Amino acid sequence: MTTVHLVHGFNVSDNGRGSTDRLVPYFRKAGFTTRQHDYGWMGLLGARFRDPRIAARIARTVKPGDIGCGHSNGCTILAMAADLGTPFAGLVLINPALEADRVVARQVRWIDVYHNRGDVAVKASEFLDWLPWNLGGGHPWGDMGNKGFVGTDARYRNYDCGETWPPVSGHSAIFQQLASWGPRIAARAAARDVNLNEGHQ
Repeated sequence: MTTVHLVHGFNVSDNGRGSTDRLVPYFRKAGFTTRQHDYGWMGLLGARFRDPRIAARIARTVKPGDIGCGHSNGCTILAMAADLGTPFAGLVLINPALEADRVVARQVRWIDVYHNRGDVAVKASEFLDWLPWNLGGGHPWGDMGNKGFVGTDARYRNYDCGETWPPVSGHSAIFQQLASWGPRIAARAAARDVNLNEGHQ
């Protein structure tokens, strides 16, 4: 059975209980098992320097065909894990703190991106590249959670939650409307999983 690996955002003290953990019943109803990867509260410096270690830890738990589902910095961690060769079949990125043109590693066959124009938190991350701790490398965060994916990679599907009923506006607002959005997120992942196993893109 396919496992969905859930990774919450940074700057939360509840280990995702108010965000990604709330997706568990929807994924399980859709036929998945779930695993939550909690890493506790951390600030900007923690995210900058701990994310790679968290990504490596998650990578060791993923089996071929599993799915990653993250929110905000959780999406950054999942993208890093994919770069390590982690055999994700797909990724569900909810308001991702990633550059809008970020392309994940090619072994990931599909990526669903949930975004909305009201997500100003990820737009603010554009200024992080000016901070001194980047040491010329740049910060991995960006405004995909606001714009969606802006490239031409056919693996990506954007879902503008601000333009779909019920509309969502804000960085974590989708988790307040999961009665409507939870079943859609899980069903779309299940449909992608079925199509992948049948040999379709």
